[in-house]
Amino acid sequence: MFSCPKEMTLGISEKCKARIANEEFLSAFQQLLREGLDKDISERELRYVSPIMNVKLTSQKFLSWKAFDINPQEDGGNQPVIDQDFTSWEWDVTPQESGKKKLKFIVSVIIRIPGYQELLPKRYEENEIEVAVKHNPIFSSTNFVKHNWKYLVAIVFSSLIAFLIAKKLKIIGTSIKIGSIGDIDLKNNEGVINLLASSQNINSSFSKTSFVRKMVEGLPDSSKIMKNSLENLRQFIQYNPKLNNEQKEQAFDVVRRLIELYMEQDKPNIHGCVLTEMDKLKTIIRNGSSVEAGFKLVDQIASMLLKRL
Repeated sequence: MFSCPKEMTLGISEKCKARIANEEFLSAFQQLLREGLDKDISERELRYVSPIMNVKLTSQKFLSWKAFDINPQEDGGNQPVIDQDFTSWEWDVTPQESGKKKLKFIVSVIIRIPGYQELLPKRYEENEIEVAVKHNPIFSSTNFVKHNWKYLVAIVFSSLIAFLIAKKLKIIGTSIKIGSIGDIDLKNNEGVINLLASSQNINSSFSKTSFVRKMVEGLPDSSKIMKNSLENLRQFIQYNPKLNNEQKEQAFDVVRRLIELYMEQDKPNIHGCVLTEMDKLKTIIRNGSSVEAGFKLVDQIASMLLKRL
């Protein structure tokens, strides 16, 4: 038997249970087997029950984010199944996302292969349960801060440093030279100048990403496509450094296409430079080089785009 509430609330822990018994116990003590279980019970007849069984509880997963927090960690462990009683597994399950989500019970028989001392699991049965998770605004807010506090602190800190540096250097209303890109006249965009100064004087990766975010927010409304392109690129590098190469290729292809659309009608020389830098960035990420190098190229791309304004 598998027991798990079909309705849960975001951030509120619930009990999920699994019980296995041999046929003799099941027929004689049906009511006892049901005691203490949630009203939402799913029964499955197992064609074979071994002396030792294992039950795991798993949840949907997107990248590194799971729909449920499961404790103990998914694997309920190997347990013996005896004749005069049932064997039980139990988990505390806390929803991490609202909406319709799925939990899966995986039942394995534990076998011994001749010539091997170690007991091995053989997946035997699966039971998937759909759970409707209700929204919980309080949990959503606290959970966002819990998982992103480092980035929030970095954004606030880098913005403060940017302002102090710009004030000290008195560069507002002047031109700035960055690497081999050339002079960039930003007299009419004070906020971008401040953040550009920050990018040149702070080596932290967090500060770099904060700079790019603030910079694209400072672009005029007519540049929304480019804003979105650079913001998506920034999020991709910062939050998903472990994606496989195929996913990275797809992400950068999308960004490249958006840049081509945005720059198609104007300044072909800048157009070519930006696409060249995008190809360099793509190569760096594909080859597993440092993320810091990727941030540097994003800064160069952003600088060339600002020159176009």
